Amino acid sequence: MSGTFTSAQAGDEAVDLRGEGAEPTGAVTVTEQGDAGQYRSFAVTIKTPAGHEHRFRVSGEQRVETVTARAVAYFVKHGELAEGKYVLAVMRDGTPEDMTASARLEDYGVREGDVLVLIVGEPQVDG
Repeated sequence: MSGTFTSAQAGDEAVDLRGEGAEPTGAVTVTEQGDAGQYRSFAVTIKTPAGHEHRFRVSGEQRVETVTARAVAYFVKHGELAEGKYVLAVMRDGTPEDMTASARLEDYGVREGDVLVLIVGEPQVDG
């Protein structure tokens, strides 16, 4: 087994990357603003350069840099990614579209079921 998480292995449960104060994970998963002006969460798949993947719960107003840092920390903790600098891209028609770190996920139209990929941001240096 490669160590890649599948939805079956993870119990089809997405790891929450939204931080404290987020609505419960059982909430409706839409990206539009709700009546109270708060964004609802949705699940995306994030992949490492080596092909490991996992589902994560995010919201449209989250900054790309926050989602990137939390996803990297998750993969590093699980031994599926080396520590380093990474950028996040959203897959569109099979091609990764780089996302600016200071932008929000909603700026790129990220929605339920999208695939995001971590890309090495600078060359890895040995020892």
